[in-house]
Amino acid sequence: DGVVDFREYVTAISMLIEGSSVDKLRWSFRLFDKDKDGAITRSEMLEIMQAVYKMSVAASLTKPNPLTAEECTNRIFVRLDKDNNDEIYCPFPLISTAIISLEEFIEGALNDEWIREMLECDPNTVKMERPLRAMQ
Repeated sequence: DGVVDFREYVTAISMLIEGSSVDKLRWSFRLFDKDKDGAITRSEMLEIMQAVYKMSVAASLTKPNPLTAEECTNRIFVRLDKDNNDEIYCPFPLISTAIISLEEFIEGALNDEWIREMLECDPNTVKMERPLRAMQ
């Protein structure tokens, strides 16, 4: 419904902290699959990547990534879209119809350390600083 209630929030945080790599990747896949059709398009991934980049940079939560959101999206698609359905369905290079299935997403990410780290949404990679306590 587009709204995250407290139960969904706690469940997601718990899974991100304690879940297996496959659990985290399934969760990430659902995040990227905005229209819930069981496949991620390049535009769906790019939209989420751009939002994540804006949040990360604004909050200074992670190390700066030398790649842009577009470059990360392209790199992920080159590595994960194993059936190359972009070439099958679209003879025009400027119009991308590439999709990544759940199977391609999980298998590819598990076999590629850079992609796995990028997509697992692991809270352990986020730098959190505790505020200084006031001296009493």
